[in-house]
Amino acid sequence: MAAPMTVGVMRVVLHLPESGSLKSKRQVVSGLLRRVRQELHVAAAEVGEQERWQLAELAITCVSGDPRHADEMLA
Repeated sequence: MAAPMTVGVMRVVLHLPESGSLKSKRQVVSGLLRRVRQELHVAAAEVGEQERWQLAELAITCVSGDPRHADEMLA
C-alpha cells in the first residue's frame, strides 16, 4: 500500500506598479518563477491576470509525505 501524500497549494497575487507593459511584466514574473522553483523545489506557474500589466497571479504547489512539511515549504 502506498503511503499517504499531502499536496500543498498556494495562490499568490502580486501587484507590479513599475510594470509598463506585458513584456516587462513577463520578464519579472518569469525570473521570479525560475528562482522560486530552483530555491524552494516546488512547482510554480502564472495562472491568472495574464493580460494585465500590473497584476500577476501565481500558483505554487508541493507534494510531501508530511502535512507539516508541506505547510513549511509554502510558508
